[in-house]
Order: sequence, then C-alpha cells, then structure tokens
Amino acid sequence: YLYSRFASKMSDALKARIRDVAIHFRYWIDEPGDDVMWFFSENHALLFHICQYEAGTLFPDDLFTTSGKTGVQQRERALELLQEWFEDYFREFITEWNSNAYIPVDTLGLGTLYAFTGKEDPLHDLAKRALDDIFINLSINSFNGALMTSFGRSYEEQLKGNYVSGTTGLLYFAFDRGAINSGTMSYISLTMSDYVPPKECEKYLDVEPGKALIFRDTQGYEQHVNLYLYKSHSALLSTAVGFKPFQPGYQEHILQAEADPAAQLFVNHPGESQPYGSGRPNYWAGNGTLPCGVQYRNTGILVYDVDAKHLIDYTHAYFPTMHFDEVCRTEKCIAGKKGDAYIGAMALNGLTAVEEGPTKGREYRSPGKQNVWVVQVASTDCHASLQEFVKNLEAIRVKQDDPRTASVTLADGTLLEAAADGTLRVDGSEVYEYPMTPKGKIEVYEEVL
Repeated sequence: YLYSRFASKMSDALKARIRDVAIHFRYWIDEPGDDVMWFFSENHALLFHICQYEAGTLFPDDLFTTSGKTGVQQRERALELLQEWFEDYFREFITEWNSNAYIPVDTLGLGTLYAFTGKEDPLHDLAKRALDDIFINLSINSFNGALMTSFGRSYEEQLKGNYVSGTTGLLYFAFDRGAINSGTMSYISLTMSDYVPPKECEKYLDVEPGKALIFRDTQGYEQHVNLYLYKSHSALLSTAVGFKPFQPGYQEHILQAEADPAAQLFVNHPGESQPYGSGRPNYWAGNGTLPCGVQYRNTGILVYDVDAKHLIDYTHAYFPTMHFDEVCRTEKCIAGKKGDAYIGAMALNGLTAVEEGPTKGREYRSPGKQNVWVVQVASTDCHASLQEFVKNLEAIRVKQDDPRTASVTLADGTLLEAAADGTLRVDGSEVYEYPMTPKGKIEVYEEVL
C-alpha cells in the first residue's frame, strides 16, 4: 500500500526489496509451500487476500514464483477470494465477536483495501460497507471510550488494561473518544484515506440519563453466538447468551460489566492455576469450562457446572478495587461505586478475597465447581447509596432444581429462570428472540427509578 502511494519518494533499493518480497511470497493455501503461516480465521484470511490483490495490481506483468502465476492472474484469484470473504462477512459479521484484539486487525485490512482501491473498483464499496458495519457496532458497544463487552477472543492484557487495545485508538479516530496508544495498525490506513464513519453512529455513543439501551444480535459461523448488551449513561453489561454451555472453553469472554476502562467486573473459571501462565484459556482470559450465561436488562446470570476432571475447583471475579471510589464486600457479594455507577456481583457459594500475591485487591474467589453468579449494574439515580445497592444484591435468591439451571428472584420480585440451553423466562414468559441477525435489534426504554 505504501508503495502504491509513495513509490516516487522511495529509494530504488527499497522499491526493489518490496517487489522482491511481493513476487516470492506465498499468498494462500492453494499455492505450494511448507511454512508455519496461519492462513485461517477471518482476519488472517482477509490480510492474505488483500496482500495478494495489491501485489497483483502493482506488478501485473511479473511472474510470481511461488504460484507460477502472473500478477494479473494473482489479482484475479485474490478478487475471487475477497468476494467469498465478503459474502461470509456480511452474513456472519465478526466470528470472534466484539473482540478488541481482532476488530483492529479486520480494520487494518479493510481500511487498507478501501484506501488502495479507487471508487471504480467494486472492492472499494465492499470495504466501505464492511467498515461502516464495524463502526456502527463499535458505537453501540463502546462505553466511555472503551470496547469492553463479551468477546469471542480475549487476551489478559486487553481485558485488564483496555487503554492498550486497538479499538481504543479506533474510537479516538472515529469519535474523539478513547485514546491514542501503541495499537496504531488499525487506523493508519484510515487516516490516510477519506473514510468517515456513518453519521448514525453518533446516536448510539451516549445514552441519556434515565434511559437504557438494549442491543441484541447474533454473529458468527452458523449463527454460533447470541449477544445481549445493556448500556445506560453510567454503566454497561454484556453477555454471550447460552454460548456452548458447560463445554471446554478457549478464549471466549462470556460476561463483562464496566463503569470505565479500569473500573470493571468480570467472572470466569480459570483455565490454569498460575495468574501469569501462558495457557489458552489462562487464569483470566477464557474459561476452563464455559458457563451458561443469560442476561435481562441490567442483570446477568452465569451458571457453572465445571467438568469434574478439571483441576480448578473454583470460579472467581476480577474486580480491581483500587479503581472504584467506594467498595463494599459481604459474605456473598462484592460491589463498587464509580462516578454515578454501581457494579456488583453475588455468588451462591460465597466469596473470599485473595489477600496475598499479584491478584490481591483484584481477585474474589467462590469455591465449588457448581455455582451461580449474578452480576448487576445500576445508576446512582436508582439507589441512594452503595449500601442500598448491596442490600438489593443480598436480597437476591437463587434456587436450583439441577446444577445446570437456576431460578433467580431479584430484590424487586422479578423471577428470572435460566435453562441449561441459555433460554430465559422472566416472570414465566420467554424473552429471547434468538437467533437474530448481525444487525440485531436496538431498544431504548425508560428506567424505573
């Protein structure tokens, strides 16, 4: 891409080096070779296809030695592959849903393709359409300059320090939210183009006090994940609903509550015993055994029935107390106030604070492989004090007929019945319409204060 824009400013040696790499590269699995490049997954495939398309465009008459094709033929093959990729993308959207580690990689590719192609190229419009979908989704799911939701792929550094993620930079580029950081690859090509996110994004960035936004959608290969998002002016709660419950997990992040990029709470079943291990799943990112997650408005429920053979016999919450203005803990509950937001959780099996080591002040464990967690967010408009919010958490009652279901009665008497397959009944009526489409459904309602 840089060659296409700035070749006149490059030395002959640099131009020769770029051409040499381009014509000797292995672009796809249909070309001969024996290497360890990872061609698979949505974003890797996109980058390979775009490189092939750009190289074939720039060097049309050269012979590409790995494939034996000319540049013209490489471009034609890349066009086929990109058209197939876009068909899947518009049908499924982001397979590793909402991931603040992977959206920047998709955006790197799409932004480069948009900037590289002219308006007469059909790929230009496809790239713009795909970018528009990403930025609309970002505007809905972001909060206080961060993308912190349920993720299809999570990494510890981006869960615990969202300031470093590429989506934080994208939010800065697009909406003057977030912050510039070292994750610049996602927006360099966009800043060098005329791309502007859709105007409609502006109406989703903020929610008026006294109102709440609910966003439900379905994403991924064969509609493999149903998502539920609650966002008010003060806090956000997001859950992957009924995603492969009670199966071994990988890097899926099922539930996230957030007041700002640091004041947050999430729950998982550790995949390994060392806080700074290298497993996938690891101590914080992913789940050794996935829970059954459901959500209704500002309440999320996680039902855990961990594999009897798994070595880790507890679940835990990441709750960095130092980032909250006020914190309260009881036998079964943890909660914090940040600004005008409350975030809290109760665990059926009780909670113990980790008092030593690197997770002190951040980790709260609940014993047992069978457990139920209830997470809530609320505004200071709804509760006069943190103690009142905690009182509501303590009033929650959980009943289980078997380890994979839960009947949860909230403080106001609302009955939430979570089934083992992720369906949810509220006061006796089913509330979900899944599967939906990637465009999903947005509702804004008045909160009861």
